[in-house]
Amino acid sequence: REYVGLQREQPSLAGQVFDCLGNALASLGNATTDSRDSEGDNRAMASALSSALSAAAVRVSSPSAPNEGIMKIVLACNESLPSPFSARVSLQLLADVAAEAQSRTDLTSVQIDALLQMPNGIAQQGFDQSVDGSASDAALDIIFAATVANIERTGVQSDAIICLAMEALTNWASACKRKVTLSKLYQMNRGSDTFLSVIVSFLSSSAQRRAFSSAMYAEMAVIKCCQSLTACVDNSGDYGTQLRTSAVASLLQSIRSLQFIHDPVNLAVSHGWEDALAALST
Repeated sequence: REYVGLQREQPSLAGQVFDCLGNALASLGNATTDSRDSEGDNRAMASALSSALSAAAVRVSSPSAPNEGIMKIVLACNESLPSPFSARVSLQLLADVAAEAQSRTDLTSVQIDALLQMPNGIAQQGFDQSVDGSASDAALDIIFAATVANIERTGVQSDAIICLAMEALTNWASACKRKVTLSKLYQMNRGSDTFLSVIVSFLSSSAQRRAFSSAMYAEMAVIKCCQSLTACVDNSGDYGTQLRTSAVASLLQSIRSLQFIHDPVNLAVSHGWEDALAALST
């Protein structure tokens, strides 16, 4: 509420506040600590700053760009520019921006969907090259890249990035029901891997082979992957298309060829992961 008033009455000062929040988050996200307590404090502060910056971003607009704040955040999270934020902070921001957009009670769901789209200029920044490139396309590119980069790595950092990436995907799917669909995951590719195949692989036999840093992260990763895939499957923007038919066929084929869902269910049962079982059944 304060920021909306500030933007209306003192737009220059509001812009400075926005930049200061971003600079503080970048500095904190890249800081190193000597103790576990300090690291926990830094993450709590980074989470608070990310929420504040995202809340401001979805309300920053200009006559030429109603989604100016969202544009700034998505572009800042692109590591190829390069990004001032760490991968972990970037994914937290992307998750928070989509969630904050949905929290705006002054907009309808259709208006929120439109707010999360970006003009064609996005192609000039190295993201989606199609004529209808949007903020959601750019966000998914970043989320996909982070997932692929960490899926074969081990350690707390990689585990956390995978979970944050799936949370961000879930939030964007919830906010952009028209564009973030099962077909979109099937279309996106890096080499021979599509975004859909990466998620399916994670929810297949490979789930039992990955060495997680803790049982907590192992269960959380299964839950987050299930939630993101479910959110994309639920979106109806691609209903009746050939791409959707092909994507569904790929999912069904994976049940037999990769033990899709089957092996993670066995893993959840053996460890007593009730929340993971609920997510898998959904």
